[in-house]
Amino acid sequence: MVGEKGENLVFVLGLPRSGTTLLGALLSSHERVLCPPEPWVMLALESLGSTNPSHPADAQVIGRAFRNFTGGAPPTRALRRFAAALYNQRLEGSGKRVMVDKTPRNYHVLPFIDRLFPEAKYLWLKRDPFDVAASYRSTWGIDLAEKVATDPGDPASLDLLVGLPAIEAFAEANSDRVHALRYEDLVRDPDAAMARVYRFLALAPAPARLDHADTLLELKNAPVGDKKILETTSVHRASVGTGLATLSDEQLGLVYRAVGDRSLRAMGYSATAQALLERGVDPPDERDTESMRDDATRRLEDRWSVVDSATDINAELPPSLRYHLDEAERRFEAMRAHAETLESQRDAWVERYNEQKDEAEREREAHYKLLGEHQRTEREFQAYKDRGVRPVARELARKIVDAMIARIARERRGGPLPSVTLVTPCYNAQDTIRQTIESVLSQGYPNLQYIVVDGASTDGTMDIVREYEDRIDLIISEPDNGMYDAIGKGFDRGTGEVFMYLNADDELEPGGLQRVGEHFRDHPKSQVCYREDTITIGAWRFPNAAQPKRVDMWSLLRGHILFQDGVAFRKNAYRQIGGVDRSMRLAGDYDLWLRLSRHFRFDRAPGHVSSFRIRPGQLSADMDAYRAEQRESRRRFVRRMRAIGWLRRAPGGVWNRLVNAAGRVFSRPSFFYPVCFAGPPAPGEGGDEASPAPVCPISGRPMDRLLFSSRDTRFECPLISRVYYNDESGVAVTWPRLEGEALNELYETYYSGG
Repeated sequence: MVGEKGENLVFVLGLPRSGTTLLGALLSSHERVLCPPEPWVMLALESLGSTNPSHPADAQVIGRAFRNFTGGAPPTRALRRFAAALYNQRLEGSGKRVMVDKTPRNYHVLPFIDRLFPEAKYLWLKRDPFDVAASYRSTWGIDLAEKVATDPGDPASLDLLVGLPAIEAFAEANSDRVHALRYEDLVRDPDAAMARVYRFLALAPAPARLDHADTLLELKNAPVGDKKILETTSVHRASVGTGLATLSDEQLGLVYRAVGDRSLRAMGYSATAQALLERGVDPPDERDTESMRDDATRRLEDRWSVVDSATDINAELPPSLRYHLDEAERRFEAMRAHAETLESQRDAWVERYNEQKDEAEREREAHYKLLGEHQRTEREFQAYKDRGVRPVARELARKIVDAMIARIARERRGGPLPSVTLVTPCYNAQDTIRQTIESVLSQGYPNLQYIVVDGASTDGTMDIVREYEDRIDLIISEPDNGMYDAIGKGFDRGTGEVFMYLNADDELEPGGLQRVGEHFRDHPKSQVCYREDTITIGAWRFPNAAQPKRVDMWSLLRGHILFQDGVAFRKNAYRQIGGVDRSMRLAGDYDLWLRLSRHFRFDRAPGHVSSFRIRPGQLSADMDAYRAEQRESRRRFVRRMRAIGWLRRAPGGVWNRLVNAAGRVFSRPSFFYPVCFAGPPAPGEGGDEASPAPVCPISGRPMDRLLFSSRDTRFECPLISRVYYNDESGVAVTWPRLEGEALNELYETYYSGG
């Protein structure tokens, strides 16, 4: 019989549709166990004294009188004896001694049950949450995925969002009194699973049977419980895996988000998580899961507050009027808040309209001004033409006009540049780190977060880095597990909309960050962009080999390698795929591109933004090891792709190969002099790195790309100059700039004999 502290009393914990009726039927086949269909006793007792607001005897009077009679505190002892008496009344006529209460929503009052019966035992029946959702749909016609997304306060939503974490927390805190078993193990081998249950309950073993007539008859006549069990005489596994088989990807994603990846794996369903990943359903952010649970908890508290308000001692109105008045006040407050929001939006739109009106007026004035300048230039050009001016002057005049028109167009479509997070990983890089930092800080980008992550260097690297600590946003110096671990640490703290990383021996080209920011500003749907970079060998700098017009998953699987320092991507895209693989040593960039290519299109952007330095001893020189890691990354990627994924991407891969082939045949970029690796260039001296960045003399913008670098062989000068080109204006400039006095000095030395 059930004792006052819960001896011989067992509670089954589990969500509705998780198989508790099956477990109860199997338990009832034991000669010592009685498991009636869902008593719901504890939920009713916990609410003792809380009366429906419409009660004809006045709910407030009932609540006030009950609290006064019981002294204001819950009558725990009386409730315990009453509950035990109810359970024992059922046991007396059955000839059994162990009572099992399998009410599915007892999770709402677990602290109350534990306070009444501190020695009761619990059986936690787990089931794959996606199979539970499928059973909700097939049995009750409830779309659980839609419920948790649109109505977190619905009882079915509360089962998943509140019930599951409540049972999980209770089981963890009371592990000595809770025995957990999985539905899948129960239906696969009922005898073995029930043997473990009987050992936990200190009962003699018994076969697992579903033919106990009294139990099935009682279930048939009961208003609650799963009647499907009456249609079978043996345990079967037909419902295992129905969630993945019948739910759509969207429904699976919503249920996954409500359950959470951590809880799913903690319950023993890691295989389900892996199957979802292979299907393309990524793990949810645990913060989203916590947010959904918090919202559901607030809705649950609102429900309890409505129940409690019906018997509030301090209430003065009749309960029914108080309930409707509170609801009306709540709706009024919501409407007032909505009205304030609308008013705020209206003011914002009015302000925005006025700003756009003023901007349109300025653009109109600028347009007329530009039109006047254009007409004046045309008149001057015609005058020059009439006087027989040389063709080069005519071409220069035309370029000036075109550049001015392009500048106005660019300003009209412009807007604020997106924030950029740039991470530089370094380790024992004292020979090159200063040039890298200077190339970043000299960009003058308006919204840059620059992070340097050092792996506990043992040379003078950190002494150099600290010279810039007032201009670097974040400096991290601690041991790490390699370059990609350092990059991951930096991106973990990144706040920018766009992510890039620049190794400690590479540099940014002048105006590089501006070109990156303008691309993502002007192409809001672009997630990943790539460019060619330049190659630095000593003081020489050359354009790297051309990248194809289209890079996708297929070209990467064939082994294509992007220029890492020329790749930028949005933060959301990076975090959606789980970031860099920090265990990789060399090919972590390739692994990152491959996983990005599964979800996002890669956009090729023009111009150079960075320069890759070639020097002895660098990690990237070990191409055999890089290719080995590349092959392993491809194997992992291929194993995770399903057949439907290959089929979906096949047409795009074929089209991109055709575009690239056509580009190689018909499109040849003008003024392109890529690096030749046949042999090292002759020694030379670099220019003054502190010289102002090269800009187009017509548009005033940074130059787009590097053409080549060269020594001035006429004067036998060791100084190496770089030649940059601006595609918009068609102008090339040299850098560092050679002042007129220096030119005169060279001329007098080598030509005039002075």
